[in-house]
Amino acid sequence: MYKRTFGPATILLFLVTSVLSTSPVSAQTKRTADGGRKIAFNRVVNTPCAEKRLRLNGQFQAQYTVTSDANGETYIKAAFDARRISAVGLDSSAKYQASGTSQFDSQGPSPIEFSYVFNFLLDRGRSPNSMMAHVKFRVAVNAKGEVRTEIIDVNIDCNQ
Repeated sequence: MYKRTFGPATILLFLVTSVLSTSPVSAQTKRTADGGRKIAFNRVVNTPCAEKRLRLNGQFQAQYTVTSDANGETYIKAAFDARRISAVGLDSSAKYQASGTSQFDSQGPSPIEFSYVFNFLLDRGRSPNSMMAHVKFRVAVNAKGEVRTEIIDVNIDCNQ
């Protein structure tokens, strides 16, 4: 019967390989996940379209995952959803439903702050008079990995 023995050099090689395969970055990485955030939205917007004024109302859904490393870099992944937004034409009373999702990745030194434009469709159902909405968000991540999001601008393009 063959019996395998490990000498001191083999054991030392095994220990060094084990230590080196543990990444120091992953050991020093802090990760936070936001299970979902609702961003309230209630605004009247003037448009260049036949529908001159719209009242947009509802909530954007946003989810964030924030990772920061030992060097002070912050990595953020986000997903936005507009399905909970609706609109009504103030002159025509026509109803529109928002649809659209979006994702982004960003990185920078902690804390980090940037603007992000989310584009989504405002659909009038069986009508060709849909519109494209553009909402500009300010996204800020503090040193603790906490995310703050605010709406800073809204505009509408005609789809005619």
